[in-house]
Amino acid sequence: MAGRARAHVLSRQERPVDPDLLRPAIWQEAETVRGETHLRIRVWRDRGYELGAAAAAMLAHADVTTLDDLAAIGPVEAYRRMRAADVKGLDLEMLWAMEGALTYRDRRGVGTDRRRELRAELGEEPVVTAAARTSRPRRGPTRPGFRAVPAVR
Repeated sequence: MAGRARAHVLSRQERPVDPDLLRPAIWQEAETVRGETHLRIRVWRDRGYELGAAAAAMLAHADVTTLDDLAAIGPVEAYRRMRAADVKGLDLEMLWAMEGALTYRDRRGVGTDRRRELRAELGEEPVVTAAARTSRPRRGPTRPGFRAVPAVR
């Protein structure tokens, strides 16, 4: 996917030449290729930060239309409201992204301890999505005298 994102950015007429600008453009395009644009909660537009377009569409189900609204109710309550509205594509990454947006960090910068606190505040265990499950093949029962062959990756 990184190769596809790089190819998309480099094929543009107005592609960045400076490596310090090229790298973030590729990372942003990679989010689009992976289908993670909804995780861009805080984006810079014109003269200030606003909700990203895809995030705004999801957060509208929680009656959140601005970053101030999100700060007022908090990421956990917004997540609860979106889950109650059965928002498609909602997972814990969205919770981390909202927390990161409110603390001016990337979602991957939200530490393990803070993630535990957010999950504890959430209360119930969220449903694990298919993407969060492991992709390892199952090991079946072995018969006497049968040697299992390891899976090729």
